[in-house]
Amino acid sequence: MTTQPSATSVGLHTDFHDYYDHQFAASWQRPERVFERVSTQGMDRKEMFAYMSALGLTTPRYGIVAHLVPHLREACGVAAPFAEVVVYIDPEAHTGEGKVKVTLDEALAQYPEHLASEHIANTPTGLGRTLRYLRIGKRQFWLRYTSLDDWRSNCGEVEIEVLCEKKSRSQDEGVAIPYPLFAVDFVHAGNLLYAIDFNTAPGLRGTGLEKLISAREVYEEIAGAVRGGK
Repeated sequence: MTTQPSATSVGLHTDFHDYYDHQFAASWQRPERVFERVSTQGMDRKEMFAYMSALGLTTPRYGIVAHLVPHLREACGVAAPFAEVVVYIDPEAHTGEGKVKVTLDEALAQYPEHLASEHIANTPTGLGRTLRYLRIGKRQFWLRYTSLDDWRSNCGEVEIEVLCEKKSRSQDEGVAIPYPLFAVDFVHAGNLLYAIDFNTAPGLRGTGLEKLISAREVYEEIAGAVRGGK
């Protein structure tokens, strides 16, 4: 039998459904706190890159196309004609939306005032593959997303693998990131992990995590963080 949330539980405000949602306070209850999980909120792309850089993560080179492209041409040298950038048509979009991959010439001609980042290719076929660091409260997971038919790893026909769960983070471990639930997506190329996305409303349903962390456990982790637990 599912344990019903108490009158002092945490409520949920969201714009999509996930497998643990029923654990939050019901609509007729008055929760002490509300967890905001809204896919259209959060940082825009420029703020996101700056935030990830401030965390000490390596990011692709990014900037306004008119300024970024000359810099990339100089850095790429003879390979410049083959270099590509990701242009953010909608800087606030997630889940692979709101962006296009184009050559440097196409970016300058069509999107000179848009924000863009260099495209880091990491598969021989050019299809998308990313690693996702996911934190739910104190619990940490690594997943791998691979698209079989798109350059974006989370679009088209996608394979998702749960690689491992890391040990529970301690109060003093690493940099404090004040979000109850978040994910950082990385492209692994060469010896580096390039951080390309920071998402404070990642979806868990359908990833395979359902087998590793129950709906109640997800709720308890998020609720503890929302209440201020470390």
